[in-house]
Amino acid sequence: MISQDVVRREVLWAHDRPGNPAIGLMDLMARYALDRGLSVIVEGILHPGRYGDMILGLTRDHRGTTLSYFWDIPFEETLRRHATKVKAEEFGESEMREWWYGTALIDGLDEVLIGTDETPTSTLELVRSHCGWTY
Repeated sequence: MISQDVVRREVLWAHDRPGNPAIGLMDLMARYALDRGLSVIVEGILHPGRYGDMILGLTRDHRGTTLSYFWDIPFEETLRRHATKVKAEEFGESEMREWWYGTALIDGLDEVLIGTDETPTSTLELVRSHCGWTY
């Protein structure tokens, strides 16, 4: 798993701005793993204007199955879920409102929408079934 938060915030200490160095590093990490036959999950709040070209490039270049998912949940639910996380103390509602961009899909990417009705278990089962992963 390649986590945008980990690469950007913990490895590179970069702000999430256009052209930030995490974009290129995430691309490199994904390609390295894919070229070795590994399954890769790139996850995070991947703003289309910043990460779209990288994600589309990975999708275009990958020879195997590529699937994309988008959490389509309202801000209030995002805020509620954030409050349950360990890093909830690091930032709160005001910062999150600055980052919030709602449902902004990557143009040209076939993204499966996952709504508020989906539980973590049902979401995992959905992804597993799409990928053909078994226990």
